[in-house]
Amino acid sequence: MTTQFESGIAAGEEGYAAGVEAARAAADRLDGEPADFCQVFCSASLAPADVLAGVRSVVGDEPALVGCVGTGVFTDRERVETGVGLGLVASDRLRFQTGVGTGLGANPQRAVRDARRDVAEAPAGHPYRSAFVLYDSLASDGEGLARRIRRKLGAQVPFSGGAASDDYALESTPVFCDDRVEHDAVALAVVDAEAPSTVVDAHGHEPISEVYEVTEADGRRLAALDGTPAFEVWRDAVRPYAREMFDVDIDAIGPGDPELLQMMGVFEFGIDQGDAHKMRACIEADPETGTMSSLVAVPEGTRVRVMRGTVDSQIESARAAARTAHDAADGAYSGAFVYDCACRDIILGDAVDTALDAMRDELAAPFVGFETYGEMAMRFDRTSGFHNSTTVVGLLPE
Repeated sequence: MTTQFESGIAAGEEGYAAGVEAARAAADRLDGEPADFCQVFCSASLAPADVLAGVRSVVGDEPALVGCVGTGVFTDRERVETGVGLGLVASDRLRFQTGVGTGLGANPQRAVRDARRDVAEAPAGHPYRSAFVLYDSLASDGEGLARRIRRKLGAQVPFSGGAASDDYALESTPVFCDDRVEHDAVALAVVDAEAPSTVVDAHGHEPISEVYEVTEADGRRLAALDGTPAFEVWRDAVRPYAREMFDVDIDAIGPGDPELLQMMGVFEFGIDQGDAHKMRACIEADPETGTMSSLVAVPEGTRVRVMRGTVDSQIESARAAARTAHDAADGAYSGAFVYDCACRDIILGDAVDTALDAMRDELAAPFVGFETYGEMAMRFDRTSGFHNSTTVVGLLPE
């Protein structure tokens, strides 16, 4: 049998029925083989417990399972605005273990330790370990969490994953582990294999400003760049591009205006890393105080640029992530889990399906994914693994 990965997806407003339909679609393609692992994503408007009950009614209680709510759910076959998407894996070569840690906001170190606690050593003949990580985005700074997971798993263990999302409501982003639905939590799936896994990321933003130093910040609150209010710096850089690309007068947009959220998704900050940039998205801004609130802390002393993403660049970066992953694995993989930033959906608009088609063109196996509030991609050659406005592809070996 080796390893078989199949995806399933179903649109629907009722969680149990959508869970059944998505699971049945994937299970039927497993040709009678029992599933060993399931990663499931569902729209935030559905009841997660109902979704899991529907999935379990098809796959049974044995498969290890992790998942979360997501803004948009997609597979190699289609994308749905409201529904359930999942990947089922049947394998006699991979071993799966799961764990969950709660109290993430108050004590992230303990939450990660608890998620890792029941994960045993790899069985003989399985020298390559990797992981998938999902977490409640309202409870954690993704950068700090990625570093803690790296320390707990070991620097040699690559992992990919994302922050649960809820259609920009920022109200409820639970994760799932086996039959548990947990807020304020991190869920972990560890994979032990005979061959290495592959983790690749790519974004499609380019700089439109000079480099600025963060001179005042407090947690996720970004106050000043080079001594100037952060929002003022951002607005000045964005003004001509917002007009050119969207016919938006950036000076006429106030706090709470949906257009402001859209513009912050298109025009993000990029942490200057010399020949590359790591994206950082803001989700709130106050023109009166000049402050902006980011999804993850950007510490004082960090050097940043204002960046922009276009429809074409987002499509090409999705293609590049998929192609690079495929080539890195030499085409030898069973399937992929994809973590794609919800901010990219804002930029892509009606072209989101074109970006998914680009990934379908490059990947030679089924995949399932969702639109996140932040993406994780950690490899041995990195000490930082949290991203925004990025496509992350995690391949399962054969």
